[in-house]
Amino acid sequence: MRRVLGTLCSAALVSTIFLLASRLAWAEQAQPHSGYLNVRDFGAKGDGVHDDTSAVRAAIGKLPPFDVRHPFRAQPIYFPDGIYRIEDTISRLDDQGRYQPALILIGESRDKTVLRLPDHAPGFEDSKSPKPMVFFSSGLLGGSPGAGGKHYPDKGEGNDAYQNYAENLTFDVGAGNAGAIGIDYLGNNIGALRRINVIAGANSGSAGISLRRKWIGPALLSEIAISGFDVGIAIENTQYGVVFDRINIAKARSAGIRNVSNVISFSELSIDVQGGMGIANLGAQSLIVGRNGRITGKGRQAIQNQGYMNLQNVETSAFEPVSARDQTQRFDGVFDPANKTDATRWKLPVPPTPQLPEPRSSDWADVTQYGASPDPSIDSTSGVKAAFASGKPAIYFPNGSYTVTSQLVIPRTVTRVEGSWSSVNLNFKSGDGAGASVFSVASRDQPLLLRRFSFENGNGRAKTLILHAAQGTLLAQDIAAGGIKFLERSSTGGEAFLENITTSGISVAGPAGVWIRQFNTEGGGVRITNAGAPLWILGSKTEQNMTLLLNSDGARTELMGGFVYMVHFKEPQRAYLMNRNGEISASLAEEAFFPYTAYGTFLDSTIGDRQTEIRATDLPMRHHSGRIAPQLSTDP
Repeated sequence: MRRVLGTLCSAALVSTIFLLASRLAWAEQAQPHSGYLNVRDFGAKGDGVHDDTSAVRAAIGKLPPFDVRHPFRAQPIYFPDGIYRIEDTISRLDDQGRYQPALILIGESRDKTVLRLPDHAPGFEDSKSPKPMVFFSSGLLGGSPGAGGKHYPDKGEGNDAYQNYAENLTFDVGAGNAGAIGIDYLGNNIGALRRINVIAGANSGSAGISLRRKWIGPALLSEIAISGFDVGIAIENTQYGVVFDRINIAKARSAGIRNVSNVISFSELSIDVQGGMGIANLGAQSLIVGRNGRITGKGRQAIQNQGYMNLQNVETSAFEPVSARDQTQRFDGVFDPANKTDATRWKLPVPPTPQLPEPRSSDWADVTQYGASPDPSIDSTSGVKAAFASGKPAIYFPNGSYTVTSQLVIPRTVTRVEGSWSSVNLNFKSGDGAGASVFSVASRDQPLLLRRFSFENGNGRAKTLILHAAQGTLLAQDIAAGGIKFLERSSTGGEAFLENITTSGISVAGPAGVWIRQFNTEGGGVRITNAGAPLWILGSKTEQNMTLLLNSDGARTELMGGFVYMVHFKEPQRAYLMNRNGEISASLAEEAFFPYTAYGTFLDSTIGDRQTEIRATDLPMRHHSGRIAPQLSTDP
């Protein structure tokens, strides 16, 4: 661990200590009977000496087959503290050698759970032939011959890379491995890299994190420290967009971030480079939207921009003054490839996500101990209700699939409901909970956390996942809720902090803020209704012909980086953003391969007697028939 600690103690990391300590003190160790697959049970030593590659692969080989009918079901692989010697690429393949998604790697603790390449590892030494230590992939699920990556199945790419995660781990590519990539990541709709270190020793490391395969995103990278690579993060292609939250990149030799044509949203970004550029935003299709950044180093430029940027409070220093623009010490504004074109319109203060105290072991109630079963053929409703009534503050669903047939009221005594990437089948009975919410939050003033679940609305009778009218703060993380509205927050409801959510939409009202990091929604109609709330979204992806937002009653909504993809045209064609006596600021990019799958109107606003319409023809072209909007605003 000497190299791990020494590499991370750079001035840049000290200056951004927020990256080294999670703001969310959520329990990270696998709970008893969680259903995690422990690599130690498959022969892994974790002593830094023995080769643990085969043991890790054996654990992955025990994952249940990926089921396209239930694409969000998954099971985690768990690494207790230790140093795991890895001598070849870790990936997920089925028994026919085809790449698969749903690879979840969870460590016991970020700094003490290390996957490490030996120095001068065969196959990783050639910088002209990069090779990843860990490789996340998509399945081959699409029906058409070219769908889901079928053109190049050996690349493991596609747009079905669901439930790919790495958390609480250090990835160390060792020394003398010039071609090593720490993580070659692909994620779609729901997935994250969170609370990890990626480090390289001397003369080592092609890229810390590579996001270059088709089709990355939507995905979340959060609380990540990268040190010692040619490129810290490399991202390519025009689909689908990635969220960077609290990222620190140190000692990059060529570029901190190299973006070719994709959409990046960031908050709290620190980059220190030893050469080259802090950020290379390459290609006219590229869009970077972010707040609160610092770029330092010895390179040529802090930022090279060939695309579009909307930046707030990004400071730079110590770069060579190649031109007058490179002497700029602060990037604050909207930029096209040639000039600063406008001031930013971001106004909302963004509070930190609240911390929750770590539960004691005696605080947990395992729903299977109260009669629930991880067998979808068994009705677990009464068992879950009994666990909620136990008086325990932390309710836990071990990995598996549970069936629930009526509404669940979360009492004020419960402060968290945790899954283990557990699946819940909603099979509400006709006339008994039909049309109701799945969870109703009882009156409370303390926070409530819900995370690590997928919900399948089997018969379509459940309409809303969470009905929130209580004053306490709602925290939600890593939730896939297909075919169901995720949240209905009434005017009396407290603040909501949502992270890595896929859903058919949300509805919020009242004065309390809503703060979202990574939001994915697909379908038609209106997906977000905001009646009066401050609403901040760091990164979204939409698919199909919809209105993303109906904003009204004095609401203030800010969308920092949206990816817009109609795919197929259906009548009627809608305005993407609609405002009725509120305020909207947004920055987004569209993908449209044909004119008839492109939006005609991006903003339709009425404030009193003032009407504003921003149409596609008002915006620059991006890719094929799509447009790019570095800034849309209802402000005059």
